[in-house]
Amino acid sequence: METFQDPQEHIEQQKKQHYWPIGKPKKKKSNDADPILDSDLGIQVSCGISSASFQVAGQDINSTRNLLTPVLNIEPDAVALVNGKEVKSDYILKISDRLEFVKRAGEKGRD
Repeated sequence: METFQDPQEHIEQQKKQHYWPIGKPKKKKSNDADPILDSDLGIQVSCGISSASFQVAGQDINSTRNLLTPVLNIEPDAVALVNGKEVKSDYILKISDRLEFVKRAGEKGRD
């Protein structure tokens, strides 16, 4: 598996390989906002101390986990929290969501 110093480098490679879920941004007029493609409206995703905004609105938790695991080093057994509440892997992310991948208390270092 490749490692990336910069998360943006990984994202750019994913776009080139057509794994990026949103596709190429459309050209738009200044007053024509598309909430999914507008770079200012990414969903905040965090895992441990790693946190960034990603264009994953409309994707389910499982797809998002698979896409961002190499970038955020998400543990396979990490629980997904959306806006502070645990969600199932088929939950579809919305623009207003904040996604966190966390390990439950008492599990740190457990193999």
